[in-house]
Order: sequence, then structure tokens, then C-alpha cells
Amino acid sequence: MLTKPFLKIIAGIENKNLERVLAISKASTFCGVEAIDICDDVQIIKAVKSSLAGSKIKLFVSSLSWEKLLVAGELGADYLELGNYDHIYERGERFSAEQIIEAVQNLTNRGHYNLSITIPGYLSPNEQADLAQKVLEFKVSILQTEGGSISSPTSSGAIGQIEKAKITLANTLELKNACPTASILAAGGLSAVTIPLALAAGASGIGIGQGISKLSSELEMVATIRLVQEKMANFSKMYSLV
Repeated sequence: MLTKPFLKIIAGIENKNLERVLAISKASTFCGVEAIDICDDVQIIKAVKSSLAGSKIKLFVSSLSWEKLLVAGELGADYLELGNYDHIYERGERFSAEQIIEAVQNLTNRGHYNLSITIPGYLSPNEQADLAQKVLEFKVSILQTEGGSISSPTSSGAIGQIEKAKITLANTLELKNACPTASILAAGGLSAVTIPLALAAGASGIGIGQGISKLSSELEMVATIRLVQEKMANFSKMYSLV
């Protein structure tokens, strides 16, 4: 089980550059994060799984194909992540609630896996709550939010970062209210400024993707991950004093 609050570094569902993914994995391992999320490419799964040998980091594999997630499970992925839809939004496509429920049914009918399900951010709060409650009936381990790709900040600085994260923060709060006992991972446009807000909204974990994957060096990745970890630790310390 993942300790709370946990940090997941997201390499990217479309990131099939083995060298880049391994660099992200190396930086994540060095910093001792709780989890790393990668694409469904078999070669990359095997390489990252090997690179994590001896560590306590949990390996998530993300895909929109339940068949490929089953393969990932056979290769030793700790969590199967149905989701991360940003890339299809860019093509004007949507992954519907009905498709998600069907995929979860197919996965649970074929084995006992730790499942993480991204709840589409374009759905209304009521639709998100309804979908979340339905997939939780299948003993899903984690609900993941999104929202960064459908936010359009107009300001710079801290205000701009809050604008970027506002949909993710709202979705986290709504899901926590609808599913108070669920483990919710807030992801999508979060930064060091907005991570404490996501935790305050009820997130059990934080997912950071492009904030790490777009960096050019492992040193930058380590520095950024350390900053995120510091923000999370400070929040936990303050909360424990309340």
C-alpha cells in the first residue's frame, strides 16, 4: 500500500523515449518518491521494472487499452492506470464514462489488480461523482483527477499557477466530498504553489507530470522533485500540529 500523502511522478502516457523515461525513473529513485507512472510499451515496462529493482517505488502503467494493461500486470506493474486522457483531448476525442466502466469490468473479470482510474475532468461534478462511485464498486484502489489540460490561465506568477490548477483542485474537492473514504490522487497542472491546496482539498497523493518530464536534465528533475517533497512534508507537518 502507498503511504499518505504519496508522490507519483508521471513520465507520460505517450512518452516512449526509453532514455528519457529511464532518466525520470533514475531521478525518482534517487529522491525516493512513492511511485512512477509510465506508458504501456513493453520494452519500457521491462526496463523501468528492472531499474526499480530493490527500491520501494510502486510502478504504475497507464493506458486506455485494458488489454495492454493486462500485459503490464503480467510484466509486474504494481498499479494499472486506466487514464491520462490529455493526448486524446488534443485530437478532439473523449473517453466516456461508459467506456471506463466497461474497461474496469474487463480488468476485474480477468484478475485481481490494483487499479487506478482517472476520472475525466470534462464531466460535470455530478457525472464525475456518479462515475467514481460506480468504479469504486469494483474495488478500485485510487481515483485520479485531471484538469490542467483544460484550464486556460490568463495571469502570471502564483495567480497563474492557481488558475492552471483550479479545475484539478475543484475536481479533487468534489470527488472527496462524494467519496470520502476513497484514495484520491490529484494530478493535472499542479505546481509547488498549488500542491498544498490539493492536499487541503483532500488528496491522498499528488501526481506531477510535465513539471518533471519536460526538464532537460536529471539534476533539474531531482531539484524539482525535492521541492515538491518539501512542500508535501511541510503540509503534513502543519496538519499534524492542528
